Amino acid sequence: MRNGTCGFCDTLVEPLKPKLAPKPVGKRRGVPRRIPDADLRKLHALHTKRKRLSVNEIARQVYERYGFASARSCHSCICHGWKYLGLKARDRIEMCVEMSTTRGVSPRDEKERRRLRLAAGLTCKGKERHARCKGKTARGKRCTRPVMEGDYCWSHDPATAEERKRICAEMRTHSPIALRSYVPWEPVLAALRAAHEHGYSWEEIGAAVGMAPATLRTYMTPTRAAQRCSVERASRIRSGLARLTEPAERAA
Repeated sequence: MRNGTCGFCDTLVEPLKPKLAPKPVGKRRGVPRRIPDADLRKLHALHTKRKRLSVNEIARQVYERYGFASARSCHSCICHGWKYLGLKARDRIEMCVEMSTTRGVSPRDEKERRRLRLAAGLTCKGKERHARCKGKTARGKRCTRPVMEGDYCWSHDPATAEERKRICAEMRTHSPIALRSYVPWEPVLAALRAAHEHGYSWEEIGAAVGMAPATLRTYMTPTRAAQRCSVERASRIRSGLARLTEPAERAA
C-alpha cells in the first residue's frame, strides 16, 4: 500500500483507526465520588480483615455520614468504588458459611459444633446446662427436667404437692370422662350370657349390640365383671339385646 492506495488495484484505502483504551469501570474521570478513595480502602479493610462486616452492614452504618438518601444507594456506591480501585469483595457463599453461627459455637461441622458447645458449658443443642431433677417418673426412670429451686422440678417438688393435688382435682371435675355415670359390669355381662344360653351365637349378639364377637368373649371374665361400665354403653347393649330377642318372643 502506497500513498493510501491498494498495491494491486490502486484504490483508496481508509486508514486504520487507533485502538481505544478500555473504558474505566465506575464513575468517569473528573466526576468526584461521595466516598473518597482513602475511605473506600478503609471500608474494604473492615470488610475483609478487621471486623469482616458485610457490605450491607457497612452501608447501613455510614450512609448518613456521606449524605446518601438510603443504605441501598450507599451500597451501590461502595461496590462501584471498590471495582474502580480493583478491590475485590468477599464471596457471598463464604460469608454465609462464616456468619451462620450462634455465639461462635455452631459451625457447620457436627463434630466441631458438639466440641465447641460442650467446651462452652452448653448442651449438645446449644442450650444452657441446668441441674437435672432428682425425682423419678412413673416408670421408675430419673426425671429429665431442669430443677427450679433446690433439687426437684415443679412436678416432683414436695413443697408443691398440695398445689398439684388441687390442680389435678380441679381438672378432673371439668373432664368429660369424670362427668360420666357408671354402673357395674356384672348385670350387663349376665344379660349377654343369658342371650348366648338362649341359643344365639356370639356373632349374632355382637351384630345386635355393635361389638365384635372376640371382644364379647374377652369380656366374660371375673376381672371385667369387677369393673364398671358407662351408663350409655350399658343402655346400648340392653337395647340391642331387646331387639335381638323380640322376633323370638313374637314367634313363640
